[in-house]
Amino acid sequence: MPDENTILTFFLDEVHLEEQLLMTAKYRVLNSGAVIEVDNGMHIRLVDNQMKLPEFFRIIASVMAIKGMDGTLNKESLVKLPASEYLKLRMKHHGA
Repeated sequence: MPDENTILTFFLDEVHLEEQLLMTAKYRVLNSGAVIEVDNGMHIRLVDNQMKLPEFFRIIASVMAIKGMDGTLNKESLVKLPASEYLKLRMKHHGA
């Protein structure tokens, strides 16, 4: 992760988990219907209980963590945030 003040582009939107794989997870993005494949170690599921996922939930991931895509993302799904904001969310939801 770059310096905490570095501004990065993140995917942040509501998704449905389509498939959990060993190294990645596939999600269907609700607002566009696109399917994205995201590196498991580089995204955060913004839920209170990581072991009991709701049908629909938000995730945040650096765009560099998106390993594949079928379809197009809406520009509203992409946000620019300081790396420190991502790290705060990671601590809140993963504790590390």
